[in-house]
Amino acid sequence: MDQKRVTIEFGSQVLIWGTFLFLMGPQNLVWTFLIPLFAQNYYVMSYISTNHNLSPLTKVNDPLKNSLTVTNHPALEWFHLNFGYHVEHHIYPSMSGLNAKKLHTLLKTEFPDDFRYMSKVSAMKKLYNSARIYKNSQTLTNPETGDVFDTI
Repeated sequence: MDQKRVTIEFGSQVLIWGTFLFLMGPQNLVWTFLIPLFAQNYYVMSYISTNHNLSPLTKVNDPLKNSLTVTNHPALEWFHLNFGYHVEHHIYPSMSGLNAKKLHTLLKTEFPDDFRYMSKVSAMKKLYNSARIYKNSQTLTNPETGDVFDTI
């Protein structure tokens, strides 16, 4: 690791945010930093959670079985850089998000029974109405209530 570069990059970030805080005033910290940070974190984690926490666990890594693609409105997909095309990402990790929709169409045609995808709204509803702890490879459980939920 290039320690000098890391120090320069970190110092630059501190300087930028320090200048921003100085210009905006500390009274605006919540509106200009914290709320946007929480919103960004929520969006990223909503994709990661729906992409992984609804699918069954597998002994052998098979993205068609243990991952989920979530689709969204085309404008949101563009704005979020096609981040929901997660099965496609696991099949070709270095592929540009620009090609994810083409692969998505191909996977729907070639693997109609195995390829898992759903709308982000449906995935979020399922996520919020189920547990996130695996009881076994096919079942999620809520340890506080004992409720169990099937994976997708």
